[in-house]
Amino acid sequence: MHAKTMEGLAGASMNMKMTNTPFRVYQEAERRGDTSAMERAMGYVGETADKAEDYQKKVEKGMKEEAKEAREKAKSEQENAIRKRKEEHGEQEKRIAESRNGNTYCFGTDIEAVITSFNQGMMILEAVESLCAQTVLPQKIIIVDDGSTDEGSLCVLKDIEKKSDLPIPVMIHYQENGGVSAARNAGIKKTEAPMVLVLDGDDKLKPEYTEYVSRLLGSNPSMVAASSWMHTFGALDSIVCPAGGNISSFLSRNCCPATHILRRDIYEQCGGYDESMRSGFEDWDFFLSMLETSPKSVIGIVDKPLIWYRTAPASSNIRSMDKRLELMRFMIEKHVSSYHDHIVDALLGVEAISNFRLYNWENEVIHAITNHQEFSRTSKDFLKSPTYGDGGMASAVRIVSIREEK
Repeated sequence: MHAKTMEGLAGASMNMKMTNTPFRVYQEAERRGDTSAMERAMGYVGETADKAEDYQKKVEKGMKEEAKEAREKAKSEQENAIRKRKEEHGEQEKRIAESRNGNTYCFGTDIEAVITSFNQGMMILEAVESLCAQTVLPQKIIIVDDGSTDEGSLCVLKDIEKKSDLPIPVMIHYQENGGVSAARNAGIKKTEAPMVLVLDGDDKLKPEYTEYVSRLLGSNPSMVAASSWMHTFGALDSIVCPAGGNISSFLSRNCCPATHILRRDIYEQCGGYDESMRSGFEDWDFFLSMLETSPKSVIGIVDKPLIWYRTAPASSNIRSMDKRLELMRFMIEKHVSSYHDHIVDALLGVEAISNFRLYNWENEVIHAITNHQEFSRTSKDFLKSPTYGDGGMASAVRIVSIREEK
């Protein structure tokens, strides 16, 4: 809160308390019939009323300055974000131009890229440009359009087909809508390189992605796929750090982004993406299938945020969470042998996630209590009737104990 606003509110509060005194004096004088005392008391009331007006003006001035500062801060943040995006776009264009001249970039002779697209407008062009700006370029880009119906999106694809100045050959395959799994399978089947980069059409890559991730994948024969951390943008600006791992790591959660580089022979061995999965988690299911090809199989992660991952409230990733239990049941039944063989790791993995979220929520409530802040109706209801047998009651006891100490 702005200093002038706080000063005005504090003064108003004190002035209100001071106003009560002459009112009581006036009432007592009126009871006694002392008109002189009544007049003096009314004079004090007039003075406090004038001061109240002054404090009100201070509050209003402070609030105006506070609003102005907030607007200026928001404007500055927006300008910084726009400038950053322009700088990144300029750097991409520079890299594309340099790669055309053969000055700095090399081709990864063992990598081809597949981009899936469905009504994604200009975003598909951003994905292509990010591939063309890689420090190690894929030999070829295959775009699979999964039955787009938006005229603007189709026009963008036609424009990409006509581009003759891209440093990488681009092929576009059009098909009827069959879901992202069908689109990925169609694209991967058209590749020949031993490594395939899979990229969603609404995401994009930082320039070092192909270089770093392909190097990691090539360094370990037991690694069936590899990716990196993600830098989310759009609705959420954050760094997300999946950890990769073996089959045990993947049974309780997905530990690899959908954008990744895979070994094509392992893809063929596991049968590719399950095209019946059209509600989400198809990439998680696919990673489980790849890891099941050998007991030594692992998925690697470069610990740098090299993927620009677009987030939006209505994305398929968000919608799939509504069906999480249903999708989990499907995957457990499909991969029942893996869950049977690693049941302890799977259950402990789920418990670790549950504990982590419970402790985070508990700390937020304790923070609110410590700072005399209101917490949500859901949190209040939980404290009135905590869950039992999952750590919930113990958490509620700790929270209440903190509150009583305060």
